[in-house]
Amino acid sequence: MAKKSKKPDPGKTATEGESLFKDKPLLESWAVRQVPYDDPYMAPELKNIVAGQALTGYVSGHPNCPDGPITTTRLMELDTKQRWARTKNTIYRLGKPDPEFVAWLKVEGHTLDEFDRWEE
Repeated sequence: MAKKSKKPDPGKTATEGESLFKDKPLLESWAVRQVPYDDPYMAPELKNIVAGQALTGYVSGHPNCPDGPITTTRLMELDTKQRWARTKNTIYRLGKPDPEFVAWLKVEGHTLDEFDRWEE
């Protein structure tokens, strides 16, 4: 059984968090996106892996995907302050979020840190 990750120490700075994940793929211009369960183009066997919230952006350094645009598997954990995310399959370092995503959040009265989540 895989060990669940724990919420990082809130006393750590973003720089410390970044160093913990320096060997992980980098996701730039990222946004949180809702992936629908009823997407008619999604293979049925993928629905329980990717449906829900996912990240989109531009990845580099991923061991299984070429550098470029990506939609990740389901988002499991996210820390916008320490700039990392864990999806169903991968841990990512987070670069800058997509400016259009940030602008949309502002218009809607939300902030990036509202998306932070942890497995307990």
